[in-house]
Amino acid sequence: MKRVRDVVSELTIIVMVLCTITITIVIVRREIRAPSASPPQTPPVRVDDWPEMANAGHRIGPEDAAVTLVTFSDFECPTCAFLATEEFPRLREKYPGRVALVYRHWPLSRHRFAYPAARAAECAAQQGRFEDFHDVVYAQQDSIGVKTFAEMASEAGVPDLGRFETCAGDTEPVPAIEADIAKAVELGGIGTPTLVVNGLLLRGRIRSAVLDSIAEASMSPW
Repeated sequence: MKRVRDVVSELTIIVMVLCTITITIVIVRREIRAPSASPPQTPPVRVDDWPEMANAGHRIGPEDAAVTLVTFSDFECPTCAFLATEEFPRLREKYPGRVALVYRHWPLSRHRFAYPAARAAECAAQQGRFEDFHDVVYAQQDSIGVKTFAEMASEAGVPDLGRFETCAGDTEPVPAIEADIAKAVELGGIGTPTLVVNGLLLRGRIRSAVLDSIAEASMSPW
């Protein structure tokens, strides 16, 4: 009988340890992906040349949008994924037809796949599929480095995968990406995403209330 109690006690301890490990993994994973992991947001700074800045990169949304978010982003950045998959869609739903995002690259050197992902996005853009590829990659950010970019391109509807793979397999610097990086540094960005919203530079953590207040102030009667 004592032996049975000992076995039950040992099994109970093992189960408790496994549960603790599982909970810890979930918490750590959540903390890594949480938008709050970004630096605190600093006060907005006016950027005078922002219309010119918004003419580069890749626009998602109407040309005449009342609110334009220019984002310098990294495909491996969790907060960038939050912007792409949650915050920007929320703004588009709240202000239909009046919000646009201009995507510009800032692949951070500490992220192994960030520059290859940016290159792949440019390759998808050559075939008119930037927005679709952008959405697929951010939706599957955990799969970067596991799935190939060609697989993601296929899911994004890139028509000529052979051409895409040749383009994505190049190793030379991409002028458009290099120009975006230089602009992000010139702006004094402190991390990704660095946002310029209707001429206001926002650095650090994304705050929905700040974006909403800028959007509301920018809206004018039809």
